[in-house]
Amino acid sequence: MALKAGISYIDNTQFQNQCTWELSVTDGVNTHTVGYPLTVDFSIVRNTFASANTATFSIYNLSPSTRSSDLFFQDRFNTSTYKVVTFKAGYNGHLITCFKGRMQESYTKRQGTEIITTMQCFDIGVPRDYINVTFEAGTTFKEAYKTIIENLGQLELGAIGSLEGEFKTPITFEGSALDVLNEITGGCTYIDNGIINTLQPNECLDTSVPILNADTGLLNIPQRRNAEIVAEGIFNPNVEVGQLIEVQSKESKFSGTFQLTGFTHKGTISGAVAGSRTTTYNFLVGAMMPNGNYATTGTTEKQPFTKVKKEEKSAVATNFGADVYGVIEYIRSHNGQPPTWKVGHTNFTWKQLLLPAGTWNTQSQVYSQVTVPILQNCKVIAEKLYDYVQVNLPGSKIKIVSNWRSIETNAKLKNASKESVHLRGGAIDFHIEGITNKVVFDKVFNKTWDKFTYMFRTKTDYNIHVQNTLGKNGALRIGRKA
Repeated sequence: MALKAGISYIDNTQFQNQCTWELSVTDGVNTHTVGYPLTVDFSIVRNTFASANTATFSIYNLSPSTRSSDLFFQDRFNTSTYKVVTFKAGYNGHLITCFKGRMQESYTKRQGTEIITTMQCFDIGVPRDYINVTFEAGTTFKEAYKTIIENLGQLELGAIGSLEGEFKTPITFEGSALDVLNEITGGCTYIDNGIINTLQPNECLDTSVPILNADTGLLNIPQRRNAEIVAEGIFNPNVEVGQLIEVQSKESKFSGTFQLTGFTHKGTISGAVAGSRTTTYNFLVGAMMPNGNYATTGTTEKQPFTKVKKEEKSAVATNFGADVYGVIEYIRSHNGQPPTWKVGHTNFTWKQLLLPAGTWNTQSQVYSQVTVPILQNCKVIAEKLYDYVQVNLPGSKIKIVSNWRSIETNAKLKNASKESVHLRGGAIDFHIEGITNKVVFDKVFNKTWDKFTYMFRTKTDYNIHVQNTLGKNGALRIGRKA
């Protein structure tokens, strides 16, 4: 299910299908492929750091001819041979490349009745060549960057972010190629599956932003480990190093939108035995913890993330107003306490919307459940309501009874829908002080108010409910009190 703001839910239904795999080895002339239903244990580590991505594959009971072939044997100390291993895995027959790298060592051993062939691999494109190169004054950083990569010849050029500027004087670089590239780019270059990318701290790969929560494969409670947020989920071969992921966990204080700086795929895929498979996500955060927020991950109200595809750059597709980023930062740095700032051009405060007087919402629920899309929904409905009342009942004071509801608050209300729009911040229950609801309701109902519905909520203390969906003829009336 894709959201308007460029955020998408991980399709958790795929994880219920059979997981299959395929591994191919090539020396540039010969290629051999094996796969499901054979059993494989795999461990893959990919990240944005200078260290090489690595992988280990243990394949059970290959045929004698396959395991004895030159393609499936590699002496660790023989550096003259060059074999490329490509491992693909996925659900429902859809295989995705999870690792592509060079075979470092491969050997076969017997373990009980099993014969296991184990391969140890590292990233195909990590340039360890020692280079000595001089660039003239006026050479742009991007020109120097491309020149080095072209001369290496092994790497596919991926995303190039904001690599601006030029050398003011002649300059000489020497060292390993990857070290030189990182010196030019300020430490922002990494290699993943043979593709070289350069992303500044506020830049990400041009992909959708999946939501990772309990419904979409999140298995544990995200935790902070040193400078990272670590979360474990069901094996997801779709993720890419450098993309954004929105993490949602009502049990953890570490929810937010983070850049994926590394992950580990680990598990067993087999047509003969059951096996578990996981993906452990690593999100790098900064000093403004305890909660990873948009400031620490590179995005603020003044500096949103930029998505990069090759050399093309554009803002991450959001419909969010700049101020909602500031609100989420405040909430996460004040243990769930909403600010008393005004909401847009209204005279409502964010505290009135998220923690109105008498609400069952708690600060911890605000902290763990409120997201940027929810805040944007709150803002839209609040401004619509405020503008309408100012035109039709000028000078009136609006009493907000309920806007955003936590999951727990919504569950306590007997007549509340499990899919209530309040859970997304897209509805407000209100009344106007000093004016009966009948008068207010009639004035509201008799006007065509696009993209809202209106209804009484309870049988005792009636409130007027508005939400950002379109009813018949612009309004939907359910019940009415005389």
